[in-house]
Amino acid sequence: MRFVPGLAAALLAGCELLGAGPAPLCPHVAVVSDAESLVVFNPGPGRELSDVSFAAEFSGLTRRCSYGEAALDVELEVTVEAQPGPLARIDRASIPLFVAVVDFEGTILGKRVFTRDVRFRGRGPVTYTEDLEQTIALRPGQGGGDFEILLGFQLSPEQLEQSRAARARR
Repeated sequence: MRFVPGLAAALLAGCELLGAGPAPLCPHVAVVSDAESLVVFNPGPGRELSDVSFAAEFSGLTRRCSYGEAALDVELEVTVEAQPGPLARIDRASIPLFVAVVDFEGTILGKRVFTRDVRFRGRGPVTYTEDLEQTIALRPGQGGGDFEILLGFQLSPEQLEQSRAARARR
């Protein structure tokens, strides 16, 4: 049997019309490397392990997409693990996160910052899941592949500098 390119294209087009075509693209989702972890120190000048109030990092991420009229809805499920420092005497912490949508040129189209308060029970880690929804307005011809969603901890300038220095040491 000989392959007939025109017939194959017609059959594929027919499948898409019948709903059997490829699933719509979701935007790529990434955690910003400089903001992939958060370390908060106790007040004062110390910046050693014994001075850590708490630390947090991302431990899981899932996404789901659905297209509506002129919009793409993205549901993210972000899992964060937080732990008090080895000598910290805290029972709760506020963890600031951000989610941003960028286009293929890297232009930030929107950014949201929010804070989750967590309660520690003893010295062990606390894991929680944040459900985030992001709606992206689409122009004709645009799809999920035209965007990227970036996640991270909202860091102070000092925390950002410490994060970059820690990554450089690895």
